[in-house]
Amino acid sequence: MTQAPPGAPRALSWKLAAVLVATVACLAWVLRGVEIAAVREALAAFRWRVVAPMALAYLGAYVLRCWRLRLLLGVPIGTWPMLSVIGIGFLAINVLPLRLGEFVRPLLLRERHGLPFGRSLAAVLVERLLDMLALLAMLALVGVVIDLPAGGVAVGGVDLVRAGRVFAGVVSGFGLLAVAAVAVLGERLLAAVEARAQLRDAAPVRLALGFLEPFHEALRSLARAPAMALGALGLTAAIWAVHLLGVWMVLLGPPGLGFGLAEALVVWAITLAAFTALPTPGFFGAHEAGCSAALRLLGVDPSAAATLAVLMHLGQLGFAVLLGLAFMLPEGLSLIDLVRRSRAELAPGPEARPPA
Repeated sequence: MTQAPPGAPRALSWKLAAVLVATVACLAWVLRGVEIAAVREALAAFRWRVVAPMALAYLGAYVLRCWRLRLLLGVPIGTWPMLSVIGIGFLAINVLPLRLGEFVRPLLLRERHGLPFGRSLAAVLVERLLDMLALLAMLALVGVVIDLPAGGVAVGGVDLVRAGRVFAGVVSGFGLLAVAAVAVLGERLLAAVEARAQLRDAAPVRLALGFLEPFHEALRSLARAPAMALGALGLTAAIWAVHLLGVWMVLLGPPGLGFGLAEALVVWAITLAAFTALPTPGFFGAHEAGCSAALRLLGVDPSAAATLAVLMHLGQLGFAVLLGLAFMLPEGLSLIDLVRRSRAELAPGPEARPPA
């Protein structure tokens, strides 16, 4: 069995502690000055009939994610089997901190469909790059839709819009540079890693080789078929447009709010920026802080803003949890076991099973 580095558990504990502190701080910011009577009034007046169209919109976004991942993988996996992979994977992402659930989908694709772990991981990373580019586009549109205050949309002294742009820009920049490097230097890079593997049969070298080969092949496939690349971009735009409809449904819940799709874009982009930069457990705290700040920017009362922010988060989290459990429980799967096995794939030892 592969042994973790001696400092790994302690390092992970410190990271989790820092994330939990940030979660509490964000929740405290959201709930400061909230009046219980106003919260009860907002809940009593909320039009709960918007929940059904909200869920349909979120389901549509998940189906589009299935099609995008299938396109990036280039394999004929049916929508329903892929929805099972996506549902269980996003359950892990939504309930675990530090994006520890990101590797569950590559694990399931290897175990269920025989795809090499590195190939699926490459597709997931391309997905994340596309989503970061979409976040950049949405944050750019926020400045067009409304006039941002001089100090920005601040939470605890941090401008969420600016922080989101910087975070998404850095991730997108490094991602595009990595894609360019693999595309241009792919053969030489693979040769260098293979030479290193012959000199030193270390787990990090084997892992890098197992990732770079399928990543390079995926880029070559996209280059040979530009329609696939355009399709992935189009599906990314469709995913976030349909998800935005679900957000808008929630904003139609409070009577008299009168928000349209433009306001929904502002709320969702700022919320997404907050919990993308700070992936707290279940995104609690970060999600509410971003959503509440955006709603206050749009003139919503602080108590009503906090209530609506919590309802929106519970709607999204509840859908992800229910969909994931609907696929996971009948199969008798354990989320902790899936995460443990997926992380083991990242540090294969001599006894690790070779990729399919």
